[in-house]
Amino acid sequence: MSSTTNDFETWSGIIDDANRFTKSDGQPWTFLVGDHTRPIQAYGLLNPTVVSYLKVSGSRFFTFDSTWREVRLQPETCNSPLDFTRAFVQIRQHLSKTMDPCGGRFPNALLENIDMIPLICAPIRRFDGDRGCSRAGIPRDIAPLFGVTVPSVHVNIYSQSGEEVKLYLAVHPLRSPYPLDQCVVSDLQPGDVAIDRIRTETYAQVESGIPLHKAPRNKPDDFEISWIRYFDFIQMVLGTGPQVDLLPKPGMLKPYDLKLGPGARLKARDGICSIEAFSVEQVKDFLVDRKFKPESALVMLDFLIRHKLVGDSNGDREKLDSRLRRDLGLPFDNHRC
Repeated sequence: MSSTTNDFETWSGIIDDANRFTKSDGQPWTFLVGDHTRPIQAYGLLNPTVVSYLKVSGSRFFTFDSTWREVRLQPETCNSPLDFTRAFVQIRQHLSKTMDPCGGRFPNALLENIDMIPLICAPIRRFDGDRGCSRAGIPRDIAPLFGVTVPSVHVNIYSQSGEEVKLYLAVHPLRSPYPLDQCVVSDLQPGDVAIDRIRTETYAQVESGIPLHKAPRNKPDDFEISWIRYFDFIQMVLGTGPQVDLLPKPGMLKPYDLKLGPGARLKARDGICSIEAFSVEQVKDFLVDRKFKPESALVMLDFLIRHKLVGDSNGDREKLDSRLRRDLGLPFDNHRC
């Protein structure tokens, strides 16, 4: 392992990889949600090209303020999670026709068959005695257009014998641009509680090797691991031409730890080539070589920081942790699940 893998600048560079977006990129508009009974709040940032499509296809659902560069959802859409979700299914259909004259950008589908992501912390929720808290959702395939925060949960599976720590990683086929990842990763669905989702996904994504009495923990040392925050962008062709636009991509990552006994052997389910155990030094080199997706690299780096496996006595760990959870300077930055 190169000595540079202990440098503060090295680990800061990994954090920078997942935080490429700045508010000056494309002069984005702000996406606002609320009504007369709830405070109007910002929940996303929109590329100006997306706004131009919404003005054509979503005028009945939104109001537009060019002076303040704001797109506001109509108040009646916020009456309930179902009203909200139905509206966005219709918005999805209209966008498909506007962005692609052939209407094939977002294939038609029934509400119950469309994959959704929750609108984080939106005050559009209703408690159902049978199903718990029902949250508003946006179809996953159009969510990037609204620049809303995408929440996901990750599990770091590891074992320890004395001072030796081994980390279990999902090894994807070599053709993948990022061949390594946490063994268990899942986006949240509307109404999900993070710990419930991750408990389900742990046994869904790892076929064998985890004892039934073991469960991922977010409080390994009696304190809760807080959300990791990042603000990247994605590239997308919005129209029918070759122009590529940058879309804001804010995200929240909830890390969990799962400690197994030394020598544990894990078997992955379909879709993952294998699960293998690696030393801390190997994992550090993988991070430096950019073998992880940028957001997964943040979760891996966070694990190394929390377990005091990187950094030194000069306050590097504290500074790195602060960067992973820093205020992004965005109007919706203080929102939490």
